[in-house]
Amino acid sequence: MAQYAGKKAVVTGGTAGIGLATVKALLEGGAEVLLTGRNEQTLEAAQRKLGPRAHVVRSDTASLADIDALGALVEEKLGQVDFVFIKEN
Repeated sequence: MAQYAGKKAVVTGGTAGIGLATVKALLEGGAEVLLTGRNEQTLEAAQRKLGPRAHVVRSDTASLADIDALGALVEEKLGQVDFVFIKEN
């Protein structure tokens, strides 16, 4: 089903649990997704599970420098975003 075809999404904490499930659902629905995580191992595992359609980025929401860099990267990769999912720790 292509219910999210043409949509663009950002998911923080998208490497495990509900964040990863959200990313999978968005990708399966046709969205382009950029997801973040802090741990290199979980980032690599998520990239293997999700494949090349997912933009996997190391970013820590507790770091203002990371947040600034993420904003610039999202603009570069996706432009305007339709969905943002922020997973709380």
